[in-house]
Amino acid sequence: MEYGSRVTALYQFYGDIDPIDGLKWYAGFGAHIGFWNDKWKKDYPTRETGLTIGVDGVLGIDYKIGGAPINLSLDWQPSFNLVGYNYFESGWGGLGIRYTF
Repeated sequence: MEYGSRVTALYQFYGDIDPIDGLKWYAGFGAHIGFWNDKWKKDYPTRETGLTIGVDGVLGIDYKIGGAPINLSLDWQPSFNLVGYNYFESGWGGLGIRYTF
């Protein structure tokens, strides 16, 4: 929590990628809320501190390994801040490794 915290909620929908069993694409949208501290303002003087609210998207691929309880995903999560410092952020993304039941 060097500069603050951010929470994001996303709604995702999935589709199959044929002919590979277990491989899917996904896309979605959502929103975020974040709180930035005084260290942010010190390191980035042109940017405001406080509250930020914005919209998010997600685009990725998901693979469930057949015969194993493992799921892998890779995604890109662009976002745009609407409240607070307004800017487009294209550098968010994720790699997921999950145990499935």
